[in-house]
Amino acid sequence: MLFQEALDIYLNQRSRLFLNAGIKPMAEGGQKCTNDGSAFDCNIDGVTINKDLSPPPLSLMTNGSSDPSNSSNGGGGSGGGGGSNGGSGTGGQCPDYLQCIPTNPDGGLGGDNTLVSPNFRMKLSDQQKYPRFTNMVKNLEQFVRNNPVVLNALVKNTGLTEAKVLEGLKWGKGPLIDFDEFPSTKYGEYSDFSKRLIINAVYVRGLENSSLAITQKNTSFLLAITVLHEYTHYGDKLADGYYGDYEMGFGFEQDILGKAKLSVTKENAHIYVKMFNF
Repeated sequence: MLFQEALDIYLNQRSRLFLNAGIKPMAEGGQKCTNDGSAFDCNIDGVTINKDLSPPPLSLMTNGSSDPSNSSNGGGGSGGGGGSNGGSGTGGQCPDYLQCIPTNPDGGLGGDNTLVSPNFRMKLSDQQKYPRFTNMVKNLEQFVRNNPVVLNALVKNTGLTEAKVLEGLKWGKGPLIDFDEFPSTKYGEYSDFSKRLIINAVYVRGLENSSLAITQKNTSFLLAITVLHEYTHYGDKLADGYYGDYEMGFGFEQDILGKAKLSVTKENAHIYVKMFNF
């Protein structure tokens, strides 16, 4: 029996299959996989299952719907400020040794909600839908490196080291970026429950649909600061397990702009972008 045939049988028995397999050209043997709590045994000659296969968090297997209230206890939102209240959007992510696959290859979850690689911090469908935004996110690490005031503000307001800050900004690292519909005064939020940075889709669509280069630059800058604002909440919690005494995301923005109570908005992004190598 070919390995693919055995895999098809197994997929009909379980909702997800998480494995890294070393496969010989032909695999003959049993037709049933069992889990003894530490490893999978498929009774197929020539198939070896490696690495820790302990059950993943529920959110990985339910497409981010494990929160019964569908709400989050985030560290605050940019623009609108205050705590986050999660809302719609899909979440979940894959550890390095897992590969997320749809329950039904011919339907079910589908490509929109499936993380086809453990390295994606944005769903593949979102990358295809928002190519300009995706390109901006891929260049965030370099933006932070090129602007020491931004790096220093991230270190100060997260409590992470420079190395940890930069590591989390690498493409394929850090929290998952997702999208939702917010009021125009709210640019994003961080969901502590699902570890997602949730960005206002209105402005992302604005970036993708704009035809003027200057509009693209200003909107991209606004979204870059929004992502870093929410990343500050993520890093703040990551550093020591709890949030700071005040809104660290706005603390980050005040530090990079050099004055208290300042933040980047749709009204002033075209002004503040000139302060940075962007």
